[in-house]
Amino acid sequence: MPRWFNTAGPCRPDYHYMLPPLRRLPEVRQLVDQHGYFVVHAPRQVGKTTALLSLRSSPPRAPV
Repeated sequence: MPRWFNTAGPCRPDYHYMLPPLRRLPEVRQLVDQHGYFVVHAPRQVGKTTALLSLRSSPPRAPV
């Protein structure tokens, strides 16, 4: 199945053209691993839900 540009709802890399969502939020994984707080604040359709879904499916980092 060919991929396409998504304009509604979360993006899925197997279906949609997209940039890697976690590359835009490099320090969020560290905050999550440290049980810290963060806010995702942005206008409509910039990838907030897609980034959080990607964060949820990414493995946690091993402690250093």
